[in-house]
Amino acid sequence: MVSLVVSEVVPLFRQWLLFAFTVWSKQNYMSERRTDMARKKYSSEFKTKVALAAIKGEETTNQIASRFGIHPGHVRLWKKKMLENASLVFEKDRKRRLSRSFLINFTGK
Repeated sequence: MVSLVVSEVVPLFRQWLLFAFTVWSKQNYMSERRTDMARKKYSSEFKTKVALAAIKGEETTNQIASRFGIHPGHVRLWKKKMLENASLVFEKDRKRRLSRSFLINFTGK
C-alpha cells in the first residue's frame, strides 16, 4: 500500500482545484457570453455600400472591413452575392424579378 505524506497530497489537491476552477470558469463564461451577445444584423443599404466598395477595387478587403467595422468574410460574401444577382436589376418582367429576389432573400442563395 502506498503511503502518501500530507506534504505530497496538498500540492496535488491544490493543482486539481486550480484545474477544476479553470474549467468551470471557462464554461460559465462561455455560457454567459452566448446569452448576452446578440447576433449583429446589417441593413441591405449597408451591405450594398460595402459590396460596391469591394467591387470598385480601390481598397483591399481588409481595408474595407476595417473602415466599416466588419469581418473581411462579410465583405467577400456580400461582393459575391451582389455580382451573382446583378442581372436581376435589368430583367424586364417585374413580377419575375420580384419573385426571384424574394426567393434569393428568403433562401439566402
